[in-house]
Amino acid sequence: MYAPTEETQSDSEDDFDDDEVTFTDVGQALSSQSDGQFTLPPHLSCASHTLNVVSRNDIEKWLTTKNESKTTYRSVLAKCSDLWTKASRSTVASELVEDVIKRKLIVPTATRWNSFHDALSLVSQIALTDLNTLCNQIGIKCITEKEYLFLKEYCAVLKPLATALDILQGEDHCYYGTILPTLEVLMSKTLALKSGLSAMTSGLPEAIVQVIQARFSSVLDSNDALLAAATLPCFKLRWIKDEGKKKHVKSLLVAECQAQRSEGPTVEQKPSTSNDNDFFMFEDEDSLTLILQRQKSRST
Repeated sequence: MYAPTEETQSDSEDDFDDDEVTFTDVGQALSSQSDGQFTLPPHLSCASHTLNVVSRNDIEKWLTTKNESKTTYRSVLAKCSDLWTKASRSTVASELVEDVIKRKLIVPTATRWNSFHDALSLVSQIALTDLNTLCNQIGIKCITEKEYLFLKEYCAVLKPLATALDILQGEDHCYYGTILPTLEVLMSKTLALKSGLSAMTSGLPEAIVQVIQARFSSVLDSNDALLAAATLPCFKLRWIKDEGKKKHVKSLLVAECQAQRSEGPTVEQKPSTSNDNDFFMFEDEDSLTLILQRQKSRST
């Protein structure tokens, strides 16, 4: 029988003494003052992560610092949180929810803001009388008409942002050229919702656009991002409304093509299988034709 020899404490200590461990300051090694042995390639922050920060931190900060919306925002979120907690932890409450709204509630997760918006949107779609009947049955505070109005306006204003987040979080058909068209359409759709809002959310669309412009300033002014979007077949120049900017991108594209001495291998563009066409509804006949062709190909 083979029996391994027992290792004594002194032997193990001797082994550690023989190994020399050298510690390196990673921050200093990667700094600009280093000798160049360790360098990081140029990189950008994740677009979906940045947009998630906008939705979670910047918008909440704006709502909680505005006197017209601070109290209402906190109170309606607290009541919705009680509703989600009751429905997810109590079988009786869950059955009552299904009896009233004929479906289960969406419980938001901490990792994805999209689920939070989807959960609030579902609550806002329930009639206020049914919603308060449900609140009384499961023993939580009812939602007031003011809170219900805020909930509807909040979900409507942030709907484009939630859609943009879904697009930028895609894994199969999200390219670098998708960022600029998504941001431009997002800001345009958000500003289009600023009319008809109550005092609670009247300045929210402008605040969202300002934050996006500040956090994505390097991308919005990037020629590489413009060229990436212009050379993506599903976008080209359809997403650019300003004629001056469109001419500028054309000149950039011509200059870049002339600078290329040899053509690289062509990459076949796979047709998109996502449902993002409704978001990118450009005011252009060619784009509408492209969308109809995609829908027809899916049906066949």
